[in-house]
Amino acid sequence: VERAGAKIFYGGVPHGTLKNAIMYYEKSRSLMPNFILNYLSLATAYHKNNQIEKAITVLRTMQNLPVSTEDDEKNKADALKLIKAWQ
Repeated sequence: VERAGAKIFYGGVPHGTLKNAIMYYEKSRSLMPNFILNYLSLATAYHKNNQIEKAITVLRTMQNLPVSTEDDEKNKADALKLIKAWQ
């Protein structure tokens, strides 16, 4: 229904790209440098874009950030698992 409405009013739903996702995650990181979930999402986007070293670097950087939300510890643990899986 939402897609149909978007198609009628806007000519369709814009197609996202990994390049755009990475650009916006990087922008988010510059605006909120301690938001851990963004690092996890950015790393995943880099990984899907076959930029494995960048993905791992982002995950390692994330480990040094302070915990500020209730999910941050879990996100850091998930990041460590991804580092091991992607190396």
